[in-house]
Amino acid sequence: MNKIYSMEKINVWLKKPFPFYENIQQKLFIPTFFTLIIVLGIIILNYSNKKYFSFANTVDIFGYGLVVILVSLLFSLFFPAIFPKLFDPEKWNIQKTLIFLIVSVITIGIVVGIIAFYKENPNTSLLFYIFRIILRSIILSILPLIILVFIAERRLYKQNNKDVIEIMKNIKPNDLLRTSNHKFIFAKNTKDEIIINENNLFFIKAEGNYCYLFYEKKGEIKKSLIRTSLKSIENIVSVSNQFIRCHKSYVLNLEKVNNVTGNAKGYTFYLIKNDYKIPVSRNISKSVIEKIKHSIL
Repeated sequence: MNKIYSMEKINVWLKKPFPFYENIQQKLFIPTFFTLIIVLGIIILNYSNKKYFSFANTVDIFGYGLVVILVSLLFSLFFPAIFPKLFDPEKWNIQKTLIFLIVSVITIGIVVGIIAFYKENPNTSLLFYIFRIILRSIILSILPLIILVFIAERRLYKQNNKDVIEIMKNIKPNDLLRTSNHKFIFAKNTKDEIIINENNLFFIKAEGNYCYLFYEKKGEIKKSLIRTSLKSIENIVSVSNQFIRCHKSYVLNLEKVNNVTGNAKGYTFYLIKNDYKIPVSRNISKSVIEKIKHSIL
């Protein structure tokens, strides 16, 4: 029974949201940090070797470090660009993070193993040599990686949850100061126009070259599809201080927010009168939360 309970807890932890790389700084810094950990591990494993401080040995270590960082950059920069659905940040969690890191370690082990095999020319088969390198790489890195992910998840969760608690102490429906009631005109096509009052528009969601408008009409939530970019929508509603771009796919009416939750990935807004939840991108979450704080506190 305890084993089943423990497995359930592990499964719950693995399914927890976790941030993926969101900007070029993260895509460059994290693989570099990852490389330093592996190079440090190589140094530790070779510490007992009397030739450790030789020039040739030092060149080898930095050479393998270069291989590690190149493979790591391949995983952080190119694969997400080639397979965007697989690396969707909104569906990213701890389990995917660990799988991503383990596959990265295995790939690094294969590349390093092939290079080392032809350099050292050992008295064994290539497959066995590579397998031994991969095994050592996994043993060396898996525990530190799990610990780092665990610490990062807890730290991010506490940080975001602290902001949520502060906001929820004061947030109430319609707390934002309503300074105007603009009428927004959206062109559905060349003949039809949709006119929506500022205070009836809930949010806008981008879908490729189209945008969905979610608004209230006669007490019901309506959804209309128009051919336009979210940037164009953002320009239209920018005359109001109620609206903010909170995500690459969403522009939100802050007045309609009545609940906020936080996790390691960031924040989620819940809206009045419906079950919609709106994600907040981590790279702009700080500015969004600050705007809400200054508007409602």
